[in-house]
Amino acid sequence: MSKIKIWFTHRVGSNNIILKNNIFDAIRTGAYKEEYHTIQPDCEGDNISQKNASYCELTAQYWAWKNFDADYYGFCHYRRMLTFSDEKFKLDKWSAISENYLTDAILDKYKIIDEAQVENVVSNFDVIAPLAADLTKNGVKNIYEQYKLSPQLNIEDIDLTLQIIKEICPRYYDSAIQYFRGIKGYFYNIFVMKKELFNEYCSFLFTVLEEFDKRKDISHYCAEGYRTPGHIGERLFGVFLTYLKKQNKYKIGYKPVVFFSHTEKQKELRPAFETNNIPIIFASSEFYLQFASATILSLIDNSSINNNYDIIILGKDFSSDAKRRLQSIVDGKQNFSLRFYDVGFLFSAYKLYETSTISVETYYRLIIPETFCAYDKVLYLDSDLIVFDDIAKLYNVNIGDNYLGAVQDIVYKALINDSEKVIKDYYDNFNCECVDHFVNAGVLIMNTRKLRQDFSMRFLLDLAQQGEFRFQDQDLLNIVCEKNIHFIDFSWNYFADALHETDFIGLLAPHESFEEYKKFKKEIHILHYAGARKPWWFPEMLAGDYFWRHFRKSPFYEVFLTQRMTDYIWSIVHSELENCDLKKSKRKKEKLKKSKFLRLLPKGTRRREVVKKIVLFFTGKPYIEPNYEAEGIVVKYKQK
Repeated sequence: MSKIKIWFTHRVGSNNIILKNNIFDAIRTGAYKEEYHTIQPDCEGDNISQKNASYCELTAQYWAWKNFDADYYGFCHYRRMLTFSDEKFKLDKWSAISENYLTDAILDKYKIIDEAQVENVVSNFDVIAPLAADLTKNGVKNIYEQYKLSPQLNIEDIDLTLQIIKEICPRYYDSAIQYFRGIKGYFYNIFVMKKELFNEYCSFLFTVLEEFDKRKDISHYCAEGYRTPGHIGERLFGVFLTYLKKQNKYKIGYKPVVFFSHTEKQKELRPAFETNNIPIIFASSEFYLQFASATILSLIDNSSINNNYDIIILGKDFSSDAKRRLQSIVDGKQNFSLRFYDVGFLFSAYKLYETSTISVETYYRLIIPETFCAYDKVLYLDSDLIVFDDIAKLYNVNIGDNYLGAVQDIVYKALINDSEKVIKDYYDNFNCECVDHFVNAGVLIMNTRKLRQDFSMRFLLDLAQQGEFRFQDQDLLNIVCEKNIHFIDFSWNYFADALHETDFIGLLAPHESFEEYKKFKKEIHILHYAGARKPWWFPEMLAGDYFWRHFRKSPFYEVFLTQRMTDYIWSIVHSELENCDLKKSKRKKEKLKKSKFLRLLPKGTRRREVVKKIVLFFTGKPYIEPNYEAEGIVVKYKQK
């Protein structure tokens, strides 16, 4: 059995998922900066770790060359990895595969660290390289031009590199010229090679780069330009591969590279405060963060100095600017903490039912019990709420050994009371006993200890994916937890739409329930804009002013108004352009119609005059003989 060692390179300061088994290992590049090493550093033994800023991942390659013995040497990156699957996959214009999150399912799909498969593939080749990228698909005519067009890089450095190869490594020069004139590029410094070829390649690579360092001062280059030796090294692999192919004696295999957008390790979140910690979890998209800011501001305005508020935002792909803006809300507040948790990797394998008004973020609450194991109890809040009282009072409600504490949903009561047969049949399929007692999931006290004890996250997500629940995860939670829910009074989740007594709710909800509901109108603790009408789209809606009162203090306020004004202006422009296009289209059709008419009835022909007489007869207008001769037109019918 051959000894195969493939390293994933990790830069200093990164906190990415580390993959490790008998074949794969992780190595830290630029590790000379670290005081303590958690993975193999590139600064032990014979090394060039201090050149990492310019050599990039090549410092790991140098370390392996000088300090490790194997039959095969390979390199990938923490976010770019070779696939070892025998299947064919859809590739982008760089002959690569794009994935969002690095998960076990994705690793298995591409056989990335499957030891048996890796050994089987590697043992059949002398070299495994990334699939070549056809540069013509990217609008570039060859490798040389691709480097020349790369921003912040200098083509003179490639000219110098070619000169160095010609002078001190002449046997590779023809291959270098051939590669740089070619259209197929082998990028990323990713490969697997047999020992003897790896040694030869490293000798060539570092000899050229060492000479380049002697002849070229890049200390004045910009940050990306300072990585020039790394960029050159990336091209030198293509030169070496071209050289090997010309020998016509080596078995070379090609595998696509997978690029992962997110490889960060998710740090387990623990309570932010040691005492009086009130955990409040939101789920949001980037777009909804701005509206969540109003909810959080209302929460802050009604907080107590005696409590500590631990706010966690669930989401994915939040921009640094959006996170910074939201974070600024709690800056300087000693009893407030606000953190973000990326849930994308947990949902990457699921395709969950959404509607035009309810997005995938609604399912995020299903992962709370198992993901936040350090919490036995949390509050979950939607992002379209305004808080009027200290949220700690809700958190301190004793829900016993129930799964949830929540408010009964007045919309459910209205739907059921409306005797809509489809609704009743739908819930009968789940053997629900008291559908009119179902709760709204926008405000929840979650007994996370009890929930994770009885339901795994995978069970809940698999269940969510099985069918199209009418109210998504809200139905799921009600069905699963039906007999273990502690009912909280309506004041803690009062629907803004219910303020309209003539609204759907007021018209259809059971009289007794609605009268009970209305009693809390004067002591609302949380107002929920749960319907399709939202105050940011309908500022004039009843109780919308409560939202705007807080949103005006939000760091998103000006951004949102600017975008709304821009959208409005563009809608007017778009409408005008559409009208203009319609007018142009109409004129074009009329002109086309007229031109066809003229082609069928040209001037000077008998049929034209006959048609004119018929039309004028029916319209009551007199026929006048045209004077075609005056226009220089030959009158064919008179000649006959």
